Amino acid sequence: MAPGENRHPISFVMDDKFEEMAFPHLFPEGKFGWKHNREIPLTTKKYLQKRILDADARFAKDVEYLFMAQTITETKQVMDSMQVALRKCYRGTDIASTLNASVLGETESM
Repeated sequence: MAPGENRHPISFVMDDKFEEMAFPHLFPEGKFGWKHNREIPLTTKKYLQKRILDADARFAKDVEYLFMAQTITETKQVMDSMQVALRKCYRGTDIASTLNASVLGETESM
């Protein structure tokens, strides 16, 4: 039996420990990444801005981290836009209540 058998792959945006595992040299204790529960919650964009613009320049000097931060920011924007689009009306009806395979087939042929 393979270790990943019967499991579904998830996006790195959804993985709680992605940042700590991908950049162990920046997170030596494996804590306080982007999905860490904080007393005052931060948005993804605010968190990444604070990391990159911090007085400790480790994050700003790491090119891979900068590209990861840009990818996460853009991916989050696309996902948020998709959620807004799905909430909008489709031909005068609420798309969330009428979304099914036949509706998706109609939109592809338009």
